[in-house]
Amino acid sequence: NGTIHAGDKVVDSLHIDLSSKNYLFKNDLAMLAVIAANQWKRPICFSNPGTAQDLGLDKYTRLNGLTYQLVPIENTNTGGVNLDVAYKNVMQHFGYGNAGKKGVYFDEENRRRLNTIKLATAQIARSLAQAGRKEEARRILHRFDDHVSEDNVPYGFTTNRGNIHNIFSVQFLEACYLADDWPLANKVANSLKKD
Repeated sequence: NGTIHAGDKVVDSLHIDLSSKNYLFKNDLAMLAVIAANQWKRPICFSNPGTAQDLGLDKYTRLNGLTYQLVPIENTNTGGVNLDVAYKNVMQHFGYGNAGKKGVYFDEENRRRLNTIKLATAQIARSLAQAGRKEEARRILHRFDDHVSEDNVPYGFTTNRGNIHNIFSVQFLEACYLADDWPLANKVANSLKKD
């Protein structure tokens, strides 16, 4: 059903690590029951890595763009990114809510949503670059940069949530360096320095 790819090393069982928890909530038990009953017939996806991590399953997820799909494979050299699917999703399906249109105001909640897209872009670009696919990494980095005006949402931007905006921008900057995109890296670095 497309859950695994040729060459994947499938594990015979998922080893769930709940050592950091002393208890499970009903929603945790319900999710584990869904996973057990599913038997890989349909994809199970998480919208953030924290949910899978809370269930001790983060090492069995693959980033497909904005979702983390549960797979019977331990994360390896691609950093848990489904490179081809994630690249296609970024290039063909990601939306930016008119962030590239000059003068559009984004409140804190909408900036957080754009940050989620920025982080996913950075993670995918980093994995592409590390896999030797630097041109594709540069393309998705520029897709974000072309669709999010720095006048509306600068790379360097103070937030009241632990400065998470700048943290994600640093990860974006790291992806620029790995992809050998020095002009974009300088743009991001200058914005971060200014903030």
